[in-house]
Amino acid sequence: MVIKETNDFALIAELNEHVHTLHVELYPRYFKPYDYQQVKSFFENMINNPRFIFFVVEVDGKARGYAWVEIRAYPENPFKKSYTSIYVHQISVEERYRNIGCGQRLMKAVEGLAETHQATEIELDYWIDNLEAKQFYEKNGFVKYRECVHKYV
Repeated sequence: MVIKETNDFALIAELNEHVHTLHVELYPRYFKPYDYQQVKSFFENMINNPRFIFFVVEVDGKARGYAWVEIRAYPENPFKKSYTSIYVHQISVEERYRNIGCGQRLMKAVEGLAETHQATEIELDYWIDNLEAKQFYEKNGFVKYRECVHKYV
């Protein structure tokens, strides 16, 4: 199992299909069906932005999952102190490669990135019905510190 940083936007678009499809299944009100060409174009437009980092996990020489993270620098303002965080936009591992450490290895790479950038925390959010994500993040030491709510009108 190997973790690599990548700028291969086509590969990230392929690896995105699983997590995107899950979001569509859980929340069709918000998510459009997966469209490889549109997703590839999206990642192509952002892949060289230095704030965004993409890691892939390879098993037997083939990419089986990825993490898309962002380095966020929050400036001080009248309400909050300044800080740097690593924000995890997405992490996904092909189903048959779960529970063998791929996700944990990706998270270790994210933690290493946090150390490199002197970030004080790693932030993320997940959809409330994604119980697998909730369990994974809890297992990896994440704790809830804020809740977001909404009301349909």
